[in-house]
Amino acid sequence: SMAFAGALSKGNIFYEDCPHLEKPIYENIVFPVYDEDGNLKTTLEFNIDTNKRENKVKEQEKKIEALESKLDEIDTEKNDVKNNIKTETDLTKREIEVLQLIAEGATNTEISDKLFISPHTVKSHVIHIFNKLGVNDRTQAAVWAIRNNIL
Repeated sequence: SMAFAGALSKGNIFYEDCPHLEKPIYENIVFPVYDEDGNLKTTLEFNIDTNKRENKVKEQEKKIEALESKLDEIDTEKNDVKNNIKTETDLTKREIEVLQLIAEGATNTEISDKLFISPHTVKSHVIHIFNKLGVNDRTQAAVWAIRNNIL
């Protein structure tokens, strides 16, 4: 109707609001072109194939969904690995966190600051980690962590 067309042209409603209209095949876009003083010099008009644009958006959404699915798989695998480590070595969650930081080269003081625990507690965790893994130093612990994919 004319009332709908008038409201649509004023931007009071959108074509999606009319149940009798299908999606547009083309949309007309107008770009302003200004001179050096900021005065409107001319306009450039283009017809946009909305179906093409919609198909591109759908393709991008599918790619995003695939990436999100892959991320979920990686998170699941990571959790499986961490759970495996816990059962195989009996490392606590906190000991795994400390071991990850050791493998990244953090000092006890840095680990203490990052995890908000005392340096004494860090030292205690490090000793427990070494005993549980059967290693003698931080380098051996880091190698173990890398080989067991806990980074």
